[in-house]
Amino acid sequence: MTNEQLIDCRRRANHGDISAMRELAFSLRNEAERKLSEAFKWFIKAANFGDAWSFLLVGDMCRFGQGTPRDPLKAVECYKEVANNHGVDILNRQDAANRIAHTYEIDLADGENAVRWLKILIRLGQPAARFKIAEIYRDGRGLEPSGKKAVSHFTHMIKDETLPDDLRRSAAFEVGKMFGTGTAVERNEKLALKYFKMAAGGDEPISREACLAVAEIYGANSNVNNLIRTLTAASDAGSHRATRILSDIFRDGKFGVKKNPKRALEILAKDVANGFSLIDQIIALRKSAEIYREFDSDKAAELSREAERLSRTWTKNFDVLQTQ
Repeated sequence: MTNEQLIDCRRRANHGDISAMRELAFSLRNEAERKLSEAFKWFIKAANFGDAWSFLLVGDMCRFGQGTPRDPLKAVECYKEVANNHGVDILNRQDAANRIAHTYEIDLADGENAVRWLKILIRLGQPAARFKIAEIYRDGRGLEPSGKKAVSHFTHMIKDETLPDDLRRSAAFEVGKMFGTGTAVERNEKLALKYFKMAAGGDEPISREACLAVAEIYGANSNVNNLIRTLTAASDAGSHRATRILSDIFRDGKFGVKKNPKRALEILAKDVANGFSLIDQIIALRKSAEIYREFDSDKAAELSREAERLSRTWTKNFDVLQTQ
Protein backbone atom coordinates (compact mmCIF):
# COMPACT_ATOMS: atom_id res chain seq x y z
CA MET A 1 0.00 0.00 0.00
CA THR A 2 1.42 3.39 -1.01
CA ASN A 3 1.63 6.26 1.46
CA GLU A 4 -1.30 8.00 -0.29
CA GLN A 5 -3.40 4.84 -0.11
CA LEU A 6 -2.52 4.43 3.55
CA ILE A 7 -3.63 8.00 4.30
CA ASP A 8 -6.90 7.45 2.44
CA CYS A 9 -7.49 4.12 4.17
CA ARG A 10 -6.86 5.67 7.59
CA ARG A 11 -9.29 8.51 6.75
CA ARG A 12 -12.04 6.06 5.79
CA ALA A 13 -11.35 3.94 8.89
CA ASN A 14 -11.63 7.00 11.12
CA HIS A 15 -15.04 7.66 9.56
CA GLY A 16 -16.34 4.24 10.54
CA ASP A 17 -15.64 2.21 7.36
CA ILE A 18 -15.24 -1.34 8.74
CA SER A 19 -13.58 -2.73 5.62
CA ALA A 20 -11.08 0.16 5.74
CA MET A 21 -10.34 -0.62 9.40
CA ARG A 22 -9.54 -4.21 8.49
CA GLU A 23 -7.54 -3.19 5.41
CA LEU A 24 -5.54 -0.67 7.46
CA ALA A 25 -4.84 -3.28 10.14
CA PHE A 26 -3.60 -5.76 7.53
CA SER A 27 -1.33 -3.13 6.03
CA LEU A 28 0.12 -2.18 9.40
CA ARG A 29 0.72 -5.84 10.22
CA ASN A 30 2.56 -6.69 7.01
CA GLU A 31 6.33 -7.15 6.74
CA ALA A 32 6.98 -3.64 5.36
CA GLU A 33 5.16 -1.74 8.12
CA ARG A 34 5.23 -4.19 11.05
CA LYS A 35 3.30 -1.80 13.32
CA LEU A 36 1.67 -4.61 15.23
CA SER A 37 0.33 -2.65 18.19
CA GLU A 38 -1.54 -0.21 15.96
CA ALA A 39 -2.75 -3.05 13.74
CA PHE A 40 -4.09 -4.82 16.83
CA LYS A 41 -6.07 -1.72 17.83
CA TRP A 42 -7.65 -1.38 14.39
CA PHE A 43 -8.62 -5.06 14.29
CA ILE A 44 -10.30 -4.56 17.69
CA LYS A 45 -12.19 -1.54 16.36
CA ALA A 46 -13.43 -3.52 13.35
CA ALA A 47 -14.33 -6.45 15.64
CA ASN A 48 -16.33 -4.15 17.90
CA PHE A 49 -18.40 -3.20 14.85
CA GLY A 50 -19.24 -6.89 14.46
CA ASP A 51 -16.67 -7.90 11.83
CA ALA A 52 -16.21 -11.67 12.38
CA TRP A 53 -12.95 -11.96 10.45
CA SER A 54 -11.39 -9.20 12.58
CA PHE A 55 -12.43 -11.07 15.73
CA LEU A 56 -10.52 -14.10 14.45
CA LEU A 57 -7.45 -11.99 13.73
CA VAL A 58 -7.59 -10.35 17.16
CA GLY A 59 -7.64 -13.88 18.55
CA ASP A 60 -4.64 -14.88 16.43
CA MET A 61 -2.64 -11.86 17.62
CA CYS A 62 -3.49 -12.68 21.25
CA ARG A 63 -2.56 -16.30 20.72
CA PHE A 64 0.83 -15.56 19.18
CA GLY A 65 1.64 -12.34 21.05
CA GLN A 66 1.60 -10.00 18.07
CA GLY A 67 1.10 -6.38 19.10
CA THR A 68 -0.22 -7.51 22.48
CA PRO A 69 1.01 -9.86 25.25
CA ARG A 70 0.60 -13.53 24.39
CA ASP A 71 -2.64 -14.80 25.92
CA PRO A 72 -4.11 -18.05 24.51
CA LEU A 73 -7.12 -17.90 26.85
CA LYS A 74 -8.00 -14.42 25.60
CA ALA A 75 -7.56 -15.75 22.06
CA VAL A 76 -10.09 -18.50 22.79
CA GLU A 77 -12.59 -15.93 24.05
CA CYS A 78 -12.22 -13.95 20.81
CA TYR A 79 -12.71 -17.08 18.72
CA LYS A 80 -15.82 -17.98 20.73
CA GLU A 81 -17.39 -14.61 19.83
CA VAL A 82 -17.49 -15.92 16.26
CA ALA A 83 -18.09 -19.63 16.86
CA ASN A 84 -21.14 -19.02 19.06
CA ASN A 85 -22.65 -16.30 16.86
CA HIS A 86 -25.44 -17.87 14.79
CA GLY A 87 -25.67 -14.72 12.70
CA VAL A 88 -22.14 -15.24 11.35
CA ASP A 89 -21.35 -17.04 8.10
CA ILE A 90 -20.98 -20.81 8.71
CA LEU A 91 -17.46 -20.89 7.24
CA ASN A 92 -16.29 -18.30 9.76
CA ARG A 93 -17.93 -20.27 12.58
CA GLN A 94 -16.17 -23.44 11.40
CA ASP A 95 -12.88 -21.55 11.20
CA ALA A 96 -13.37 -20.21 14.74
CA ALA A 97 -14.22 -23.63 16.19
CA ASN A 98 -11.15 -25.12 14.53
CA ARG A 99 -8.95 -22.33 15.96
CA ILE A 100 -10.41 -22.92 19.44
CA ALA A 101 -9.72 -26.67 19.28
CA HIS A 102 -6.19 -26.11 18.02
CA THR A 103 -5.44 -23.54 20.74
CA TYR A 104 -6.70 -25.86 23.47
CA GLU A 105 -4.68 -28.77 22.06
CA ILE A 106 -1.39 -27.02 21.24
CA ASP A 107 -1.17 -23.94 23.46
CA LEU A 108 -3.11 -24.99 26.55
CA ALA A 109 -2.52 -28.79 26.51
CA ASP A 110 -6.22 -29.24 27.27
CA GLY A 111 -7.30 -32.30 25.32
CA GLU A 112 -10.77 -32.48 26.84
CA ASN A 113 -11.75 -29.01 25.60
CA ALA A 114 -10.00 -29.62 22.29
CA VAL A 115 -12.17 -32.70 21.76
CA ARG A 116 -15.30 -30.83 22.85
CA TRP A 117 -14.74 -28.13 20.25
CA LEU A 118 -13.83 -30.63 17.55
CA LYS A 119 -17.19 -32.28 18.18
CA ILE A 120 -18.83 -28.86 17.80
CA LEU A 121 -16.90 -28.48 14.53
CA ILE A 122 -18.38 -31.79 13.36
CA ARG A 123 -21.88 -30.48 14.15
CA LEU A 124 -21.03 -27.34 12.17
CA GLY A 125 -20.50 -29.50 9.10
CA GLN A 126 -16.86 -30.65 9.27
CA PRO A 127 -17.00 -34.45 9.85
CA ALA A 128 -13.28 -34.78 9.02
CA ALA A 129 -12.57 -33.21 12.44
CA ARG A 130 -13.20 -36.67 13.89
CA PHE A 131 -9.75 -37.70 12.59
CA LYS A 132 -8.11 -35.19 14.92
CA ILE A 133 -10.25 -36.41 17.85
CA ALA A 134 -9.01 -39.95 17.23
CA GLU A 135 -5.39 -38.77 17.14
CA ILE A 136 -5.80 -36.87 20.42
CA TYR A 137 -7.18 -39.97 22.16
CA ARG A 138 -4.56 -42.24 20.59
CA ASP A 139 -1.60 -40.03 21.56
CA GLY A 140 -2.98 -38.71 24.84
CA ARG A 141 -2.61 -35.07 23.86
CA GLY A 142 -3.68 -33.20 26.97
CA LEU A 143 -5.80 -36.06 28.28
CA GLU A 144 -5.56 -39.71 29.29
CA PRO A 145 -4.79 -41.87 26.23
CA SER A 146 -7.64 -44.13 25.15
CA GLY A 147 -7.02 -46.60 22.37
CA LYS A 148 -10.63 -47.71 22.59
CA LYS A 149 -11.96 -44.20 21.90
CA ALA A 150 -9.35 -43.61 19.20
CA VAL A 151 -10.33 -46.80 17.35
CA SER A 152 -14.02 -45.93 17.82
CA HIS A 153 -13.60 -42.54 16.14
CA PHE A 154 -11.40 -43.89 13.35
CA THR A 155 -13.82 -46.74 12.60
CA HIS A 156 -16.74 -44.30 12.66
CA MET A 157 -15.00 -42.50 9.79
CA ILE A 158 -14.30 -45.74 7.92
CA LYS A 159 -18.04 -46.54 7.94
CA ASP A 160 -19.14 -43.01 7.00
CA GLU A 161 -19.82 -43.25 3.27
CA THR A 162 -20.37 -39.49 3.02
CA LEU A 163 -16.64 -38.94 3.60
CA PRO A 164 -14.10 -38.97 0.74
CA ASP A 165 -12.63 -42.41 0.12
CA ASP A 166 -9.06 -41.25 0.70
CA LEU A 167 -9.97 -39.96 4.17
CA ARG A 168 -11.71 -43.23 5.05
CA ARG A 169 -8.66 -45.18 3.87
CA SER A 170 -6.39 -42.92 5.93
CA ALA A 171 -8.49 -43.71 9.01
CA ALA A 172 -8.23 -47.45 8.25
CA PHE A 173 -4.47 -47.14 7.86
CA GLU A 174 -4.16 -45.47 11.27
CA VAL A 175 -6.18 -48.25 12.92
CA GLY A 176 -4.01 -50.82 11.16
CA LYS A 177 -0.89 -49.16 12.55
CA MET A 178 -2.36 -49.10 16.04
CA PHE A 179 -3.05 -52.84 16.03
CA GLY A 180 0.15 -53.63 14.15
CA THR A 181 2.39 -51.85 16.67
CA GLY A 182 0.26 -52.18 19.78
CA THR A 183 -0.12 -48.40 20.13
CA ALA A 184 -2.73 -47.67 22.86
CA VAL A 185 -4.32 -51.07 22.10
CA GLU A 186 -3.28 -54.71 22.42
CA ARG A 187 -1.23 -55.77 19.41
CA ASN A 188 -3.36 -57.84 17.03
CA GLU A 189 -1.82 -58.83 13.70
CA LYS A 190 -5.12 -60.19 12.36
CA LEU A 191 -6.93 -56.88 12.94
CA ALA A 192 -3.92 -54.94 11.61
CA LEU A 193 -4.11 -56.95 8.39
CA LYS A 194 -7.87 -56.36 8.15
CA TYR A 195 -7.56 -52.57 8.38
CA PHE A 196 -4.46 -52.34 6.20
CA LYS A 197 -6.39 -54.19 3.49
CA MET A 198 -9.20 -51.64 3.81
CA ALA A 199 -6.67 -48.85 3.37
CA ALA A 200 -5.03 -50.52 0.39
CA GLY A 201 -8.04 -50.12 -1.89
CA GLY A 202 -7.02 -46.94 -3.73
CA ASP A 203 -4.13 -45.42 -5.65
CA GLU A 204 -3.25 -42.68 -3.15
CA PRO A 205 0.14 -42.72 -1.36
CA ILE A 206 -1.59 -43.91 1.83
CA SER A 207 -2.96 -46.93 -0.06
CA ARG A 208 0.47 -47.80 -1.38
CA GLU A 209 1.86 -47.61 2.15
CA ALA A 210 -0.96 -49.87 3.30
CA CYS A 211 -0.04 -52.40 0.60
CA LEU A 212 3.51 -52.46 1.91
CA ALA A 213 2.22 -52.97 5.45
CA VAL A 214 0.13 -55.91 4.25
CA ALA A 215 3.14 -57.32 2.40
CA GLU A 216 5.28 -57.00 5.53
CA ILE A 217 2.78 -59.07 7.51
CA TYR A 218 2.58 -61.70 4.78
CA GLY A 219 6.39 -61.79 4.56
CA ALA A 220 6.74 -62.27 8.32
CA ASN A 221 4.35 -65.21 8.09
CA SER A 222 5.99 -66.71 4.98
CA ASN A 223 2.78 -66.26 2.99
CA VAL A 224 4.74 -65.89 -0.24
CA ASN A 225 1.94 -65.89 -2.81
CA ASN A 226 0.03 -63.15 -1.05
CA LEU A 227 3.28 -61.26 -0.44
CA ILE A 228 4.11 -61.19 -4.17
CA ARG A 229 0.52 -60.36 -5.11
CA THR A 230 0.36 -57.45 -2.67
CA LEU A 231 3.74 -56.01 -3.65
CA THR A 232 2.82 -56.28 -7.34
CA ALA A 233 -0.41 -54.36 -6.71
CA ALA A 234 1.48 -51.64 -4.84
CA SER A 235 4.12 -51.48 -7.56
CA ASP A 236 1.46 -51.19 -10.27
CA ALA A 237 -0.18 -48.40 -8.25
CA GLY A 238 3.06 -46.43 -8.37
CA SER A 239 4.92 -47.40 -5.20
CA HIS A 240 8.63 -47.22 -6.03
CA ARG A 241 9.47 -48.77 -2.69
CA ALA A 242 7.29 -51.80 -3.48
CA THR A 243 8.97 -52.08 -6.90
CA ARG A 244 12.40 -52.20 -5.31
CA ILE A 245 11.39 -54.74 -2.68
CA LEU A 246 9.77 -56.93 -5.34
CA SER A 247 12.82 -56.75 -7.60
CA ASP A 248 15.12 -57.62 -4.67
CA ILE A 249 12.99 -60.69 -3.90
CA PHE A 250 13.41 -62.04 -7.45
CA ARG A 251 17.04 -60.94 -7.71
CA ASP A 252 18.12 -62.70 -4.51
CA GLY A 253 15.51 -65.46 -4.27
CA LYS A 254 14.12 -64.31 -0.92
CA PHE A 255 11.22 -65.91 1.00
CA GLY A 256 11.70 -69.16 -0.89
CA VAL A 257 11.00 -67.51 -4.27
CA LYS A 258 13.08 -68.94 -7.10
CA LYS A 259 15.89 -66.59 -8.10
CA ASN A 260 14.93 -64.82 -11.33
CA PRO A 261 17.20 -61.89 -12.38
CA LYS A 262 15.27 -61.41 -15.63
CA ARG A 263 12.01 -60.84 -13.73
CA ALA A 264 13.82 -58.48 -11.36
CA LEU A 265 15.06 -56.42 -14.32
CA GLU A 266 11.59 -56.32 -15.90
CA ILE A 267 10.17 -54.95 -12.67
CA LEU A 268 12.88 -52.28 -12.42
CA ALA A 269 12.45 -51.33 -16.07
CA LYS A 270 8.92 -50.12 -15.29
CA ASP A 271 10.33 -47.80 -12.65
CA VAL A 272 12.89 -46.39 -15.08
CA ALA A 273 10.21 -45.78 -17.72
CA ASN A 274 7.55 -44.40 -15.38
CA GLY A 275 9.63 -42.73 -12.67
CA PHE A 276 7.90 -39.68 -11.25
CA SER A 277 11.24 -38.28 -10.13
CA LEU A 278 14.87 -38.42 -11.19
CA ILE A 279 15.79 -40.01 -7.86
CA ASP A 280 13.46 -42.98 -8.50
CA GLN A 281 14.91 -43.48 -11.97
CA ILE A 282 18.48 -43.23 -10.68
CA ILE A 283 17.86 -45.85 -7.99
CA ALA A 284 16.20 -48.22 -10.49
CA LEU A 285 19.07 -47.81 -12.97
CA ARG A 286 21.69 -48.50 -10.31
CA LYS A 287 19.86 -51.59 -9.08
CA SER A 288 19.55 -52.83 -12.67
CA ALA A 289 23.27 -52.27 -13.21
CA GLU A 290 24.05 -54.39 -10.13
CA ILE A 291 22.05 -57.29 -11.57
CA TYR A 292 23.59 -57.01 -15.05
CA ARG A 293 27.13 -57.13 -13.60
CA GLU A 294 26.61 -60.86 -13.02
CA PHE A 295 26.18 -61.68 -16.74
CA ASP A 296 26.51 -58.56 -18.96
CA SER A 297 29.21 -56.12 -17.92
CA ASP A 298 28.71 -53.87 -20.96
CA LYS A 299 25.03 -53.39 -20.19
CA ALA A 300 25.86 -52.80 -16.53
CA ALA A 301 28.34 -50.08 -17.51
CA GLU A 302 25.79 -48.47 -19.85
CA LEU A 303 23.15 -48.30 -17.11
CA SER A 304 25.67 -46.97 -14.60
CA ARG A 305 26.62 -44.17 -17.00
CA GLU A 306 22.95 -43.28 -17.48
CA ALA A 307 22.43 -43.25 -13.71
CA GLU A 308 25.41 -40.91 -13.28
CA ARG A 309 24.10 -38.62 -16.03
CA LEU A 310 20.73 -38.34 -14.31
CA SER A 311 22.48 -37.88 -10.98
CA ARG A 312 24.40 -34.88 -12.33
CA THR A 313 21.14 -33.45 -13.71
CA TRP A 314 19.45 -33.91 -10.34
CA THR A 315 22.37 -32.26 -8.51
CA LYS A 316 22.30 -29.32 -10.93
CA ASN A 317 18.54 -28.86 -10.50
CA PHE A 318 18.88 -29.09 -6.71
CA ASP A 319 21.61 -26.43 -6.68
CA VAL A 320 19.41 -24.11 -8.79
CA LEU A 321 16.52 -24.54 -6.34
CA GLN A 322 18.80 -23.81 -3.40
CA THR A 323 19.87 -20.48 -4.92
CA GLN A 324 16.31 -19.31 -5.67
